[in-house]
Amino acid sequence: LSQWNGFGGFDGDGRHYVVRLAGRRTTPQPWINVVSNASFGFHTSAEGAAFTWSRNSRDYQLTPWSNDPVS
Repeated sequence: LSQWNGFGGFDGDGRHYVVRLAGRRTTPQPWINVVSNASFGFHTSAEGAAFTWSRNSRDYQLTPWSNDPVS
């Protein structure tokens, strides 16, 4: 991986960022990616939490959001 920072880096063609964690190691801070445009969006975290929305993330959630990583 190029641009390796101890947690991840870009793959060979530079189009994807890859996180590699050995064993039970975690990122030092929450690692969340938000991807959206005017019509649709989603966020996903390294720990597996994710939700999607249409147009407005508060008013038009397509999947539920929870701040409880245990459930």
